[in-house]
Amino acid sequence: MIGLVLKRAIPGQLVIQYTDMCNARCPQCGMRKTEKFSRSKLCPDDVKKIIDAAVLRGVKAISFTGGEPFLFFDEIVDLMKYAEKAGIKYIRTGTNGFIFTNHDRADFKDRITRIAEKLATTGIYTMDQHRLSRSRSSRKHEGFTRGYSGY
Repeated sequence: MIGLVLKRAIPGQLVIQYTDMCNARCPQCGMRKTEKFSRSKLCPDDVKKIIDAAVLRGVKAISFTGGEPFLFFDEIVDLMKYAEKAGIKYIRTGTNGFIFTNHDRADFKDRITRIAEKLATTGIYTMDQHRLSRSRSSRKHEGFTRGYSGY
């Protein structure tokens, strides 16, 4: 295995934990907001340097994780755009779903539309949408509903 690392055959993916800040209380997660430790996030310029170095080494996939990366949505979107322009083919991120809370508010549809439109300007990699929608609509995610009391 170490030989493959030295030959730069792996890793093929770079995972950047952009922040350890989170706004949820998911019981399985050590970064939930009720955990008591000093929180931080990376500097976007430092992340761009990391992306540049990864591209030079042949990395083709990047994931932005957290904590909750969407607490810094605009920065994550900018970094996804930067990664695409740098030549990263597969760009991923995730969210705990807090953006989908307050679905009964009048501005919900407009807010989600703006988020979707911003994500559409990035090189984010998406999987088969039919399979994704079928798997998520068939059940509620217990961790999500427990992580957000009042959901």
